[in-house]
Amino acid sequence: MATKANIKRAWELMGMRVHWQSSNDLVALASISADVQALVQQVLKGKIKPAEMARRQAAAAESTDGAPET
Repeated sequence: MATKANIKRAWELMGMRVHWQSSNDLVALASISADVQALVQQVLKGKIKPAEMARRQAAAAESTDGAPET
C-alpha cells in the first residue's frame, strides 16, 4: 500500500515538475523580448514595485478605453 502511495505521489510531483519547467521556459522566452526588457528597466530605474507598475499600466489601459494608440 505504501509503495502504491509513493508511486502516485511521485507521478503527481512529476506533473508539477513539468509544469514548473514549462512555466520557466515561458518566462525565459518572454524576458528576451525588447518590450519586456524596457519595462524591467523602467521599473528598476524608477525604483517602482512591480505591483505599482501593474496598477499604472491598468490605469493607462482604462484611460484609453481600448482605443488603438496613434
